Amino acid sequence: MRSGARAVVGAAIVGMAVLALRPVAPATKASALVRTRHDIKVAVLGKAHADADHHAEIEAMALVSRPRLPRAAAATGTPDQIGQWSPVIMPSGKQIPAVHAVLMKTGKVLVWTANYVATPYSEYGEVQTTAGVLDPVTRTMKQVDPPHEMNVFCGGATVLGDGTVLVVGGAFPPDGWTSKGIPVALTFDPVTETWTRLPDMRAGRWYPTLVELNDGSALIVGGRDVNERPNYDIETIGPGPDMTPVMRGVLPLNWFQGLYPKEYLLPDGRVISYAGDRTDFFDPASWTITPGPKSIEPRFSYPASVLMPLGGTNTSRVFVTGGDHSWDVGAKATSEIIDLSSPTPSWKYRASMPQARTNMNLVILPAEPPTVSR
Repeated sequence: MRSGARAVVGAAIVGMAVLALRPVAPATKASALVRTRHDIKVAVLGKAHADADHHAEIEAMALVSRPRLPRAAAATGTPDQIGQWSPVIMPSGKQIPAVHAVLMKTGKVLVWTANYVATPYSEYGEVQTTAGVLDPVTRTMKQVDPPHEMNVFCGGATVLGDGTVLVVGGAFPPDGWTSKGIPVALTFDPVTETWTRLPDMRAGRWYPTLVELNDGSALIVGGRDVNERPNYDIETIGPGPDMTPVMRGVLPLNWFQGLYPKEYLLPDGRVISYAGDRTDFFDPASWTITPGPKSIEPRFSYPASVLMPLGGTNTSRVFVTGGDHSWDVGAKATSEIIDLSSPTPSWKYRASMPQARTNMNLVILPAEPPTVSR
């Protein structure tokens, strides 16, 4: 989202259900929504998770390790206090899980996932993208698959300044589920609902991150190339008419740091990058990179982060939580924040989560009920 954009009170698509978000009154003890989560930690070695004879063992481990948490209390209150679920949207046409989803300027949602497609050339078959445009009003799903072998599953996406959806990278189709990245770059026109293939990036990207800049272009960093090596390139694409990827420099993120690094546009036009344990600042005016402080703890394996709302002095803070040191170490519950208003910004601990997590999401909640015109 471009810096300074306003939050919108509307509806959130959750899989194929819609949660209507109405102005929320200040939470009270009686109306607060209480949630619990049953986390399961299972050790998986090699390809054991794919072998049928290991299923019973994994299930038994899950039953032993599942914490016995109390059942969540039911929320009480009116829809304008606690929200309201719509009926389940089961769109006509092909059913496409929204593994990736982008809200477009038309109000429709571009979604995509991946499926195996049998071929005589691969033991597992090719992995190809299945995409669709979900219309929440008519409850229809229009299938809009990208060109053959343009598997943008495990790629990155953002919306450019003109409303065009940009999708780059993905998994190398013939090799099944690997971290071999492809250099593909595509745009999706939300009006004509068609894909256009752009000139390729210099190298492949599996798990890259995109962020829109103030000029409406997209900054692209991170990911792994077709040889499963880190992609150090910093590139930009757009806005049109020339959509050729442009090299802007290099950022040597290692094998763990480069998987969906956290990138945020700051009010002054710079971009803050947090990846695993390192912080960097990009200046698009000169394309210089200024190293920042390391986090107190390394946070690989998909921590969650968010750019906090601007304070009264128009200062920015980035909050990170969870993640892992590496794939063979347990998840973290700790949290850190960096306040960029300080002359010498540094990461500082904040309250830990009640339980350790990786692969989760954060969302900013309103501080007070928004004013809605009737």
